[in-house]
Amino acid sequence: MHSYAGDGEVMAKVNKAYSIDIETFQMIEHYTHGGENSRSALVNNAIKWYIRGNIHELLENHEELKANYKRVCNELYGDKPVQTSWWRRLLGLN
Repeated sequence: MHSYAGDGEVMAKVNKAYSIDIETFQMIEHYTHGGENSRSALVNNAIKWYIRGNIHELLENHEELKANYKRVCNELYGDKPVQTSWWRRLLGLN
């Protein structure tokens, strides 16, 4: 184990191997420009973000955003029916 300071934190560096799928590997390589940026920092930050529940916070914010959008549309346009495209009517996809 090695200690280092990063982002104002003192952390212990641990080497541990985990398996990831090829798509995830390719995403990491693309995002870090083939290792030009730190792969370890990317993975470390992503895991912390996910485990701490920030994904749930993001999803809640998305639901709140959708509700606000719907509310504003109702304020602007009222209860007007949504106009369907002529081709949707023609194909019976109302």
